[in-house]
Amino acid sequence: MAREENSGPMPELEQIYGTIYGNCVGDGIGLLTEFMIKKEAKSYYGKHKHLEFDQKVPDFHRSRWEVGDWTDDSDQMILILKSITDNDGKIIPTDYARRIVFWMRNGFPELGDCGGMGLGATTHSVLTRKYYLSDPHKAAEDVWVESKRYLAPNGAVMRTSILGIHEHDSIETVIKNTIDICKTTHADPRCIASCVAVTTAIAMMLQRNSQHIKKNGKYDAKKLTDDAFGHAKGQLDPEDKPAHEELRFHMNVKELKDLKLDEHGKIGYTYKALGAGFWALRQKDFRQAIQELVMEAGDADSNASVAGALLGCKLGATKIPQSWVYKDEHGWGGLKHKQWLDTQINAYLCTMDKLGKIGKIKPPPGASQAGNNMQEGSRSPDAQAGAQKETVDKAGKENATSSAETPTTKDQKEQQSKSQCSDTQAAEQHEPMDTSEHQSGTHSGDTPVDEKAGPPVARDSDIPASALEKQQSNNTPVTETDAPTVTESKPSTQEAAEEPVGEYVTRIKVGETPTESNIKEHQPERDEGSSVDGPPGPIYGEGERSDGAPPVEKKQEMMTDVKP
Repeated sequence: MAREENSGPMPELEQIYGTIYGNCVGDGIGLLTEFMIKKEAKSYYGKHKHLEFDQKVPDFHRSRWEVGDWTDDSDQMILILKSITDNDGKIIPTDYARRIVFWMRNGFPELGDCGGMGLGATTHSVLTRKYYLSDPHKAAEDVWVESKRYLAPNGAVMRTSILGIHEHDSIETVIKNTIDICKTTHADPRCIASCVAVTTAIAMMLQRNSQHIKKNGKYDAKKLTDDAFGHAKGQLDPEDKPAHEELRFHMNVKELKDLKLDEHGKIGYTYKALGAGFWALRQKDFRQAIQELVMEAGDADSNASVAGALLGCKLGATKIPQSWVYKDEHGWGGLKHKQWLDTQINAYLCTMDKLGKIGKIKPPPGASQAGNNMQEGSRSPDAQAGAQKETVDKAGKENATSSAETPTTKDQKEQQSKSQCSDTQAAEQHEPMDTSEHQSGTHSGDTPVDEKAGPPVARDSDIPASALEKQQSNNTPVTETDAPTVTESKPSTQEAAEEPVGEYVTRIKVGETPTESNIKEHQPERDEGSSVDGPPGPIYGEGERSDGAPPVEKKQEMMTDVKP
């Protein structure tokens, strides 16, 4: 379908930033109640009218991330973004596979990570296949088949939002890209359908065709949902009507309670995150929607990542609470690594601009002023609303001036674009387009770009013992091409529940030499349903983080699974 003239309520780039910021903000706020039940979330946070990053309970699980940090959900979304950028807009599944394996072992070293934290059992099982780097789709398919086609966790839908932005003018291309990346770790049709529903909804909002916009200029959430359902249904068996109705139900819930987001043993099911996202799409206030969703607990960070991306695209970046994105004048609040995130976004936009796929590059309205507009020491909604209004008004005047001064000739536009992209590229010389720096393990010039002073601070990440043993024995860094090795034999269901999926080291800081003593000292025991690097059993309860959905082909005894 040809794209019509923009009749939407805001600049396209504000929606792009809103989608990405929304994903990261939802992820970070969702961490507050992740793995809790609703009753626990209320007991810890019920006294707060407004949730903020610094309110998180300092238990084992949450203390592994610093205040304002996002988790693996957004990390993996950013991996997709970086893969697209470094490959000149191309979607290359094997490149993403290489990056996620490197991330599993190292995290983002430039942010002080020493490993990718939060990786779930399904994704871990796929990534540790010997042939994963050469054929990630086969590895994911094999893991799914060995589960009797049962596993349908949310590890793909939580990261997929960026694929709704990329090449959004073509729904067919968006669907193909979405499937290609989803299947690098998740082969179940329900996982694919979930991802396609999210990315097509985002793409349709960015297209702003008249059938998706009401007469008042606002988006028609029902029409967007119906059309996204049509695209998603196409990934399911056309003869399986119950499967179609299950998908339709989750995409159209009117009340969050109907999703049972903290349901014992089923919180990681992909349709729960999907349902949370499309429920949010029908809401009007970003803070209210994300807070209400997060207080339902369960796999709250994944649910809120999807919800934040969809609602952020609908409302735009300036409608996300200032204290969730920007630091105030005292350095409080905001996303911890926002400046680094902006560097990744700008690099992507510059790449797309060079390819002629996106217009003039600029930050979302109000981004540069937002930090200064926060009232001193205030988190009140009135203060934030006033600051946001001032930001939007000021940005609107600046945008008007900018529009009047925009060059009209093609040569002038190209020259301006080159200048802007050159500035961005100069700012990220520590992030080369190829991955030679990561592969060499040299990061002497890398410090968290949003830290005012001091050495890099680790995100207290976990890292596979096999990777650490390689570093320790060979005195060489682990590279993205070093795939972990595991035995190919598949244990029985009972064995899979009892056998650890691999030794992990927790809370080993950057610069600290891994030793047998500090590895064993921090090694937690795991319930059968906990994430690969998850906390001890008391936080989860037996069988928590499981998929809980019926198998695609035939029913069998439940196999627990964790997020991705």
